[in-house]
Amino acid sequence: MRVPNIILFLVFLSLPLFGHNTPRKETHITGIINNKASEYIHIQFFDNFINFEEKQFSLKLEPDGYFKLTLYISEPKALTFTHGYREDAMFLEPGDDLVMNLDAKFNQSLITYEGKGALHNNYLAKSAKMFFKFTPAFIRSQMTKLEPKEFQKFLGVLRNDKLNFFNQHATKSFSSYFLAYAQSEIDYWYAYQLFQYRWEKGFASGLTEPLPVSSSYFKFLENIELNNALALTNLNYTYFLNEYLDYQLEMERSETPGKTIIYPYKNAEKYFDGQVLSFIKTVEFYKKIKSRRAFTSKYEIEKFLKESPFKKYTEILSVVYEESKVLQAGQFAPSFELKDIKGNVVQLSDFKGKVVYLDFWATWCPPCIHELFYGARLRDNYFAGNKDVVFIYVSLDVNETVWKNYLKSNPAIKKGVHLFADGVYESKIAKDYNLKALPNFFLIDHNGIIVKNPARKPSEGGAKEDINMVLEKM
Repeated sequence: MRVPNIILFLVFLSLPLFGHNTPRKETHITGIINNKASEYIHIQFFDNFINFEEKQFSLKLEPDGYFKLTLYISEPKALTFTHGYREDAMFLEPGDDLVMNLDAKFNQSLITYEGKGALHNNYLAKSAKMFFKFTPAFIRSQMTKLEPKEFQKFLGVLRNDKLNFFNQHATKSFSSYFLAYAQSEIDYWYAYQLFQYRWEKGFASGLTEPLPVSSSYFKFLENIELNNALALTNLNYTYFLNEYLDYQLEMERSETPGKTIIYPYKNAEKYFDGQVLSFIKTVEFYKKIKSRRAFTSKYEIEKFLKESPFKKYTEILSVVYEESKVLQAGQFAPSFELKDIKGNVVQLSDFKGKVVYLDFWATWCPPCIHELFYGARLRDNYFAGNKDVVFIYVSLDVNETVWKNYLKSNPAIKKGVHLFADGVYESKIAKDYNLKALPNFFLIDHNGIIVKNPARKPSEGGAKEDINMVLEKM
């Protein structure tokens, strides 16, 4: 007997051509997993690219490997399909009726699709198989090994290979949404990696800032479309937007040395408009709210919530705007009970009488990794041997093994108390601490009372002074 359908109602980040009240359509994924590697498949995705809330659903396979999933969706979405140790990208549009076939005996075996939506997903499967070698870890290894011109050449060749593959397989039957997504997966991935190179190479060279490069390094931006609303469904584009605005601020500030210039929304109004500008404003307002600085932009936030035509953005922002009124400094920090890397149970109460610097992070979060290395310096350079302060790092990773392996391969950040919170943003600790974005930091005094929410990031000036201030009051 077949198991009953799993029915999920998903709310997706809006595309320009889909209205807020677009009716949901029934969408199916069915399939057979031969030589199954486990009893389950998993479907996961980011609900949006503002708070990066991740949703994950698990389906138990029937004895013959059969599964069926029914979704009611109103807009296209990129998903990740997981079975055993393999992960595969998928793309769904409302009304798709996909039939998947997979022999899981070999990790690199090709998934094939039939039915409505098969054309898009067969392209993704073939592309993944073609470029399987170029994992994020491999790209990072090239960043640390190659000099700027060498890395640009390496990445340029890879981008051209991906573009050639895309041009060979793209057809008139590809939807406009998938064309935009697939093109973005190449162009903005490429641009983001070139930005990210400066950080990775800088860290590898012992720097705490991006590696200095010549102005000619950034000529790649001449061939990148900046204001691309269709690309907002692609995670790489949102990463690119952040890096691009930081780069422009860096350039403008270098022209006025010694002066502190503060631009609203990272000066995004100079480069963007329409939906992309609204997205950027939402992200910047969200960060202010989460950092307890909403009062500095109260008028602008409330005006945006009232006037923005992009309701998906204002709905996310309004929720966190209301939530920002809870868990203030002066309240007791929520208790927790989590396991460390050795499987030992650790509670917040174990550190009563100590000052606690609490860092929430995940391996999939680039800014988190950046702060971890700064945090290691803060801990080791100023508080090594101080038994009155403890640094606790809580991972919100999806996979516990990924978290453990990352710590094992990075001994510089392995010190301190490392804990794992199963469930990502749905975990009890994430809900208790009202976590909607990473990284996030709390400073807690020896009585278990929140002193700062959020605490200053390790990379910010003043983190050391804040901890010392609390220590002096013990």
